[in-house]
Formats: sequence, structure tokens, C-alpha cells
Amino acid sequence: MAKLNLFDIIHPDCKEEVSARWKQVMSGEKVDQLKAELITKQGNKIWVEGNANCKFVEGIAVANRGIFRDITKRMQAEEALRQSEYNLAEAQKIAHVGSWTFDVVTKRMSWSDEMFRIYGMYPRLSAPTYAEQLQHVHYQDRKKWEKKFNKAIADGEA
Repeated sequence: MAKLNLFDIIHPDCKEEVSARWKQVMSGEKVDQLKAELITKQGNKIWVEGNANCKFVEGIAVANRGIFRDITKRMQAEEALRQSEYNLAEAQKIAHVGSWTFDVVTKRMSWSDEMFRIYGMYPRLSAPTYAEQLQHVHYQDRKKWEKKFNKAIADGEA
């Protein structure tokens, strides 16, 4: 283990990025939010995130410092969330069922991609406003829809 250097434990998929960031450190820049996958001596893969800098004396690098924390569980949770979101989107697409949410604080709506498709719209970054959403409700159903919508907000229910 004593004969290993930093690049010996970096996962091959991360070496190019870490090498580029290391050059920044060695040129005097402080590098924040460096994320890399490492390989432990047991052969396990772990993700770390942190920052690194280099101390120079008379233009010569004399010390390097890196502070990193293990973010493996966070990366696994993020991947599980991405997979879950993908599965939900696929299920909605297959069933032709959309979903939407409304943030009562910001008064902003968000729509699933399938919700856009149901209304014959292309998915976009932001959902319609409440007023635009209401225009998609049949005019004979709008009062009933608004009443239920407002009751759900007042009661804190979905």
C-alpha cells in the first residue's frame, strides 16, 4: 500500500477528470467539489467528494492537501432515485397516466412528461401555470375542479 500513489486507487472511469483537476491544483488553483470513484485495497468501489489545494514556497509545490468524505451511500441513493423516476415515467407512458404536483408556497406546478403528452403538448422544463392548467379542464368541470383543488389545499390533502 505504501508504494501506491493517488492515481493507483482512482477508478479508470474517473482518471481523466481527476488528472485534469490535479493539474489545476498543481497550477495553484483550489479545487472544490471534486468527485471521484476510488478502489479500496479490498477491491471495493467507493465514491468520495472533497477539495484539494497545493502550498507553494517560492513557486515550488511543497505540500498538497485534500479533504474528502465518503459519499458512496449518497451516490447509491441518487442512482436508486434515478432508476425509480425512470420506472415511474415508463409505467406512466405505458398506462398513459400522467401526474402533476402543486407547491402551495411557490404556487408552481410540475407535470410528468406523460401529463404533457396526454394534453398533446411536448414536455418542457416548466409546467403550465395554475391558470393555464385550468384552461385544460373542460369548461363545464372547471368550478367543480377548482372547488376540489382549493379544498385539497385547505385540508392539506392530495
